[in-house]
Amino acid sequence: MANKAKHSLKIIPAIFLDLCKGGHAKDPQKEMQHLDCFQSQGPIGAEMKKNKMLTRIYGTAFSDKKELDEHLEMLEEAKKRDHKKLGRELELFFFDETAPGMTYWLPKDLLFIKLSITILAKCIKNMAIKKS
Repeated sequence: MANKAKHSLKIIPAIFLDLCKGGHAKDPQKEMQHLDCFQSQGPIGAEMKKNKMLTRIYGTAFSDKKELDEHLEMLEEAKKRDHKKLGRELELFFFDETAPGMTYWLPKDLLFIKLSITILAKCIKNMAIKKS
């Protein structure tokens, strides 16, 4: 498919600035028929909207439709097992936008954590006894 280059930087004045990592397809119409474009980002905020827009598009290309379908199926399965979704559904923990990286533990999960620590402490104690 595409060549593997370390970095690529091509500047065509006032038309194109390519900051991509990696190679590019030699024949995009032929090589990139099976795509999954999964995210795009544009400017945020009023000040950014005044300027010319730079949009970033994330995607993955596959050599055939079967690979694309398998990838999409795997993504759907991963959504079902997403820890953020399961934690909330099982009332174990949740995340909130007020502190995106912080886990808010709920009573059920705190009990599980306490039991896990107790079991781990016993295992460590037994290992120490066996080594003596």
